[in-house]
Amino acid sequence: MDATAGKLKKIHLLALGDSMVGKTSILKTFQGEYNSFQHYSPTIGVDLATKVVKLNAKLAINVNMWDTAGLERFQSITRAIYQKCEGVLLVFNVCDRKSYSHTVHWMDLAKKNCIQDLSMCLVGNKTDLQQEREVSKKDAETLASELEIPYFETSAKTGSNVKEMFGSLIRSVVFGRDTERITCIGPSLVLQDGGEIAKSRCCSHS
Repeated sequence: MDATAGKLKKIHLLALGDSMVGKTSILKTFQGEYNSFQHYSPTIGVDLATKVVKLNAKLAINVNMWDTAGLERFQSITRAIYQKCEGVLLVFNVCDRKSYSHTVHWMDLAKKNCIQDLSMCLVGNKTDLQQEREVSKKDAETLASELEIPYFETSAKTGSNVKEMFGSLIRSVVFGRDTERITCIGPSLVLQDGGEIAKSRCCSHS
């Protein structure tokens, strides 16, 4: 996607992964809305949150972030929005080996249903729970290398690496996966919060 042709007005990101891996919490952390004292129920169907993000002084975009239910019975709903999305977060819980093992399944769904030129990243969430960890960083990095996508470890609770992960994925969507081109933009390419502009919900929480 070529951002030099004019300001990019809107992009769509999709969070995929098993239920309860922290997809909703990651999105809320990015929006600045996460509350560590609040229990977030599993998403039913699909939620949509929208945020204005400034990549630099001249380029501001609307980022639509789709939060999906990680349950088989809701995947038919999810497929209806796949084709809108240019970027995908493949999220697993580092304390749940089973959610990690399902990552390839979610990636296959994304490749099958999303647009052809798709940016993706692998996200290991809940790194604040180190004593409960079942998936090592080395294993996750090896998988990401095999899948040829970046890997990020995040904690929605502490905010660790969430902004950096979104920044990388948004840059990849906007400027493409041309690392040299992104590097040439230099220090001016800084992810700056532009404030939340809207929030809507499809198929609400129970």
